[in-house]
Amino acid sequence: MDPGKTERQSTVKSGIALVLLLVAVIAVAVVIALNPAVLESIAMVVIVVLLFIAVVAVLIAIFAGLITIPMYMKKGVEVQTGYSYDLDDVKEVEGSMENKKD
Repeated sequence: MDPGKTERQSTVKSGIALVLLLVAVIAVAVVIALNPAVLESIAMVVIVVLLFIAVVAVLIAIFAGLITIPMYMKKGVEVQTGYSYDLDDVKEVEGSMENKKD
């Protein structure tokens, strides 16, 4: 791709689409203002859909939690034997504190 070769593309189509979207939003707002029952029914549908999504998310989380337990039990844990993991046994690495700012 040559950075010196550029061409300007028209944005008329996207501008018309934005104007049509604006008109549609205004039309929906007018319909809702003239008929409040529409707003109530839309709100009820939105609430039901959100509750459904929440229930599905909770079920997926429970399923994922339940499936990880046997996987964890089967996998086990790898540890090095013959070493102490006590924090009192930790030693400073030589030269690690040379560039420390006070």
